[in-house]
Amino acid sequence: MKNIVIIEDDFSAKGSLADMCSRWPDDIEVFSASDKRSGDELIRQKNPELLICNISSGYGPQLSTLSHLTYTFPYIPLIAIVDAEQELSEKVLRCGATVCLKNPVVP
Repeated sequence: MKNIVIIEDDFSAKGSLADMCSRWPDDIEVFSASDKRSGDELIRQKNPELLICNISSGYGPQLSTLSHLTYTFPYIPLIAIVDAEQELSEKVLRCGATVCLKNPVVP
């Protein structure tokens, strides 16, 4: 079983990423967190193969969260999701994200 941890706040379309990922093959389990602290805990418990951090709402996880995750867990690939209007793609990649996607994310 492969694990994915998704970190997104209550202001983003909560659950939409988790729902999208849950439609992938049966050998993937998706876990959600709403902030850095609960995300860290989930990552340590579930040992995921992939992290997804949604900073598109601008209220929850920020660049500092991305930097923390990529510094603390450099061995786990991280997909960052930003709003197209935020123009953060370059900064997100410099923070250590593996890939930066813009909302709306299409499966």
